[in-house]
Amino acid sequence: MPSGEAKVGLERRRHARFAALYPVEIRAEDETLEHGELQDLSVSGCGVRLGRSLPPDLPVRLRCDIGGVGLRFHGRIAWSKPGPSAAVHGILIEGFTSDADAVFHQLFLLRLAESRTGLS
Repeated sequence: MPSGEAKVGLERRRHARFAALYPVEIRAEDETLEHGELQDLSVSGCGVRLGRSLPPDLPVRLRCDIGGVGLRFHGRIAWSKPGPSAAVHGILIEGFTSDADAVFHQLFLLRLAESRTGLS
């Protein structure tokens, strides 16, 4: 890419994102609870589809049910793209509820990477 040219789309990402469709609950700082679907997951963030658009920079806590195990973390809405029936959000992961959640996140990402490459 020529120097000075803006990066667009996936080229801006520092870490690979892996498709991961699971139910998710998002709780905003005002304790409003939203239900949606995790779309993808990476080391530093995730994509989530919700019924309404949440504003950028909003701090949130997430709980995602992955095979009966709840992955819990907190972060911030990085961007939101409204659609006709749902809004897709990019969420920056800023930390985990526990050390166990951080370990599960890493192990789950390894499993997703193996599934993508057919190594599992």
